[in-house]
Amino acid sequence: EPITVVTNAPNVRTGSRVAVAVVGSTVMTEEGEELTISKTTVGGTVSQGMLCDSRMLGWTGGAAGIAAQIPDSIAIGEAP
Repeated sequence: EPITVVTNAPNVRTGSRVAVAVVGSTVMTEEGEELTISKTTVGGTVSQGMLCDSRMLGWTGGAAGIAAQIPDSIAIGEAP
């Protein structure tokens, strides 16, 4: 079921395939703190998750604030 996620990640466009942490998920911040995702309102729009950068996923490489792009060869919902 589609959800709405609001982001200001500079590398995301409509149709981008990115990693998403949905409401209730826990990710690691740059500071090493756990962050539990909750529903929030951004600019008047309800956001039901957060796009993840590669560091939040424990992947090497990538940069903070740049959404992790998922290649077309990876099926939706499949771990890379």
